[in-house]
Amino acid sequence: MEAAELAQDDKAYYLALRSYLFSIPDGSLCITTPETYREEAIGGGYGFSVAPMEDGRIRVVQVEPGFFADMAGIKWGAEIIRWNDLPVAEALEQTSLLWNDTPCATRECRLLKQCALLTRASVGTTVSVMFRNLDSESVWVTRLEARRDSYKTLSDPLRQEASFGEFDSPMADKVLNGGIGYIKIHGQTATLATPFPARAFRRIVERFLDDNVNGLIVDLRGNVGGLDDLAASYAGHFMQTPMFYRDLVAFDYAKGGFALDKAARITIEPRTPCFTGPVMVLIDHSTRGNSQALADSLHELPNVTLVGTSGTDGSWALPGGKITMPQGYVISYPIGRMLDESGSIRITAKADLESPVKPDILVPLTLEACRAFFQDGRDVLLDKALEEIKARNTVTSS
Repeated sequence: MEAAELAQDDKAYYLALRSYLFSIPDGSLCITTPETYREEAIGGGYGFSVAPMEDGRIRVVQVEPGFFADMAGIKWGAEIIRWNDLPVAEALEQTSLLWNDTPCATRECRLLKQCALLTRASVGTTVSVMFRNLDSESVWVTRLEARRDSYKTLSDPLRQEASFGEFDSPMADKVLNGGIGYIKIHGQTATLATPFPARAFRRIVERFLDDNVNGLIVDLRGNVGGLDDLAASYAGHFMQTPMFYRDLVAFDYAKGGFALDKAARITIEPRTPCFTGPVMVLIDHSTRGNSQALADSLHELPNVTLVGTSGTDGSWALPGGKITMPQGYVISYPIGRMLDESGSIRITAKADLESPVKPDILVPLTLEACRAFFQDGRDVLLDKALEEIKARNTVTSS
């Protein structure tokens, strides 16, 4: 960084700054991203996306029509074997996460994001790809060129990270076949469309109870987090006794350091109506912020099961820190950490890069699961949750 400053090299200075931040596995960190630098680094795509399978293979899960990959004969489900003459696993390990939105806190998140960034490069960059299409014994090698595509293949291939705005509701609900309630929560926040989300959530639970649903599925995939008071409020509709939610250690300017904020403790208080039937909570790597604490708190209940393709994001902190660096680059960082009842940091992944919130029922990414999702348009996690609730109701009734 010193050399970049001495040379008055703005790009080198920025890259050094970003590299340092991204060496810290904390998804609560971020820095201004100049579009010029991002476009220069990963503005081109090869026209396909890949994902890691349970068996260790890397398979194509999306092919953009008309791009080089499509014209080269790479089909959906193809196994990628080598990338620029390296075994694909080795190529993935060498794939930089520098241009991800934030640092990754878990191994699972790292691998998924490396898969997304593997197929990105500067516009005009060429790559040699060895692949084998499904139901074929032939191995092919092709050379592809990265084309500008508005970052199409950079989005989450599992399509759970849906954005919502002020004119959207942060939650949606319906009753599924078999009389099972379903609620999707995008974030614990108010919007213009739903200015009182705690009331909206209560009304949803009331409707489900009035409909005598046989179980409830709470979908926290793609949940961006939000207000802790709201998360505790939602959780209260499943509680019959109070439950500790979190303590907060934050920077205290009066004390000149970090200190426990005793007034900030949150306890989940039971709320009416209370749902006590079987509950399946859907999670994955896109379950972020305090939605992880919501899932983890519900998981303490005997009638709640976590279902997912992976653990959660692994980062949870109090945001609010901002510092403006030379050249106007703004770094955002956490100013406090959430603690569990024993005083240990809650939710945030530790040095082992393992998410503390993992599914009880793991639905692995297999070829069959991907075919169901991408080809048949089925939600395999939702299917599994429905299957589990129906099976448990059958056992109870018998």
